[in-house]
Amino acid sequence: MNEEHVADPERLRRQVEESIRRLETEARQRSQLARTLRPVLGKGVLENPRRLQRVLEQVVQKLPPSLEANGIQNLVLELRNWATDAPKRLRQYVARHLQEYCKQKGLTLEVVRREDPVEVRIPPFSLVLDFPRGRAAWRFARESLREMPLDVGLVLKTYEQLRREFEQRALAPADFFQRCLRAYRETLAAVGGQPGDRVEFEHFLPRLALQMQERSFRRDPRQKNYREYSRAHFAYDVWRLRREGLLSHGGWRLNLGVATGATAQQKERVIYFEDETGRGEYKLTIFFTRNDEGERGQP
Repeated sequence: MNEEHVADPERLRRQVEESIRRLETEARQRSQLARTLRPVLGKGVLENPRRLQRVLEQVVQKLPPSLEANGIQNLVLELRNWATDAPKRLRQYVARHLQEYCKQKGLTLEVVRREDPVEVRIPPFSLVLDFPRGRAAWRFARESLREMPLDVGLVLKTYEQLRREFEQRALAPADFFQRCLRAYRETLAAVGGQPGDRVEFEHFLPRLALQMQERSFRRDPRQKNYREYSRAHFAYDVWRLRREGLLSHGGWRLNLGVATGATAQQKERVIYFEDETGRGEYKLTIFFTRNDEGERGQP
């Protein structure tokens, strides 16, 4: 028997040791490769083409010269293609999922603007889609409610959360009307106005926000007990009031004064009041007038 091929404990030990060293080296290399690729999975990276391009450039600089042996050559190529074509592909992907969601929920989907940033409407909110940046934002009354990465699942989940939040916070229209009337009277007293005078929202809204607080805040007016009441919430409550035909109630009529000329451009002073389709106009003031006949109407 040829002694060179006779196995012995020492020879087998060396073979095992060499295999272990080789495997450990490969494991370290693969682990390093995995760490190098991980930034691609950062939150919102794949949905943000511009950010993905920056991340991919940094990743490629750290990758070994030969990617074929590591089995990721095709992956890097696909990531490059995605970074280039992402805005177009995201449009198609998002459009398909929004259409499916609205059909399933019995909701309407209307395209408001096709140019970037794209705007669509799923009542009662508008959705602004910035495909180059990979960002999305839900709005009402042209006020931003939530902004997030352009992840369809997150976008739709946020829509459902906002609908619940706004409906749960909204008062019965008649109750809301009375609180508006009380806040208006308080505002007139503070600014020295007369019944029927127009008051700007910046004077009226803080007092209405106090009217909207729950009993816990009235008993202990601390920050933790304060219930946020935004311009968007006010516009939403007025929208519900108009939908129920209660702009006139209890002998009074709620009126909104139109913002004209340069005033309409001063967004901190005006509020956009919209209808079910999102169409509307900017208003600057609120005032109440007597309406003994109890007529219903629009502001």
